[in-house]
Amino acid sequence: ANGNPHISYFGGLNTHLMYISGGHTEDLGDTGYLSWASTSLALDESGNPHISYFQDINEDLKYSYKDADGWHLSTLDSEGSVGLYNSLALDANGYPHMSYSQRYTDGTPGLVKYAYQDAMGWHISTVSATGGVYTSIALDANGDPHISYYDGTLKYAYQSGAGWDIATVDSAGDVGQFNSLALDTSGNPHISYYDYTNKALKYAYKEGTGWQIS
Repeated sequence: ANGNPHISYFGGLNTHLMYISGGHTEDLGDTGYLSWASTSLALDESGNPHISYFQDINEDLKYSYKDADGWHLSTLDSEGSVGLYNSLALDANGYPHMSYSQRYTDGTPGLVKYAYQDAMGWHISTVSATGGVYTSIALDANGDPHISYYDGTLKYAYQSGAGWDIATVDSAGDVGQFNSLALDTSGNPHISYYDYTNKALKYAYKEGTGWQIS
């Protein structure tokens, strides 16, 4: 609320999970192996940090948050190599929602998954069983998840009832890597992403029933 930046990353002398705010660096003590192990950060209404991350030594999806009692670290998903390309958002009640990837043992992308917490605890489901990486999540005004991801094309998924509706946004070449998703005040998705074929930055947004791409 004061406009200060907050950053999570793997680094330091021992490649630990690190957190910076207000010029102060904290070492959370959870060790990674590679500095590129992905993290995602969100702040709750009290300004407390919540971090999802891929802990690559055990290849698990983990979640940490800070409150008045300090940091709390937990493992959310340990099925196979899971937690790559994670993205975190908090709902109006401060509960975390995450999108992430699980890969098969041969290294190929296996699943796009979704985890969220509510008063009953944690829930994990599969968004796409056909593979996908580089996920990004956003929550609409109802707290429902919207997820973009890459599977050779740019994909967009949103939860509809008990299932997921998945659309191909852009398939003009090898497109969709490093995507980032946001929703406007009407709940329409906007996605920035990389076009590997043309070595270009692209932008897509949904208008009515169609997508506009530039």
